[in-house]
Amino acid sequence: VEKSQGEVYRLKARLENAQTEQESLRDEYDRAQATVARLHSERDKAVGELEKVQEELERTQATLGKAQLQQERLQNMLDKAQSEADKLQERLEKSQTEVRR
Repeated sequence: VEKSQGEVYRLKARLENAQTEQESLRDEYDRAQATVARLHSERDKAVGELEKVQEELERTQATLGKAQLQQERLQNMLDKAQSEADKLQERLEKSQTEVRR
C-alpha cells in the first residue's frame, strides 16, 4: 500500500508537470497564433499600399507619356516656326539687298 501510495504521488506529480507543460505550450501556441495574425494583417496592409503605389505609378507614366507627346508636338511646331522665320529672314535680307541696288 505504501509503495502504491508513493506511486500515486509520483504519478500525480508527473500529471501536474505534464499539465504545466501543456499550459506553457498552449500559451506559446497562442502567442505564435497572435504573431501569425499580426503578420498576415501587416502583409495585407503592405499589399494594399503596393497596389496603390502601382496604380499611382501607372497614372504617372500615362501622364508622362502624354507630356512627352505634347513636348514632341511643340518641338515640331517650334522647328517649323524657326524654319519659316529663317526663310522670311532670308527673303527680307534679299529684298533689302535688291532695294539698295
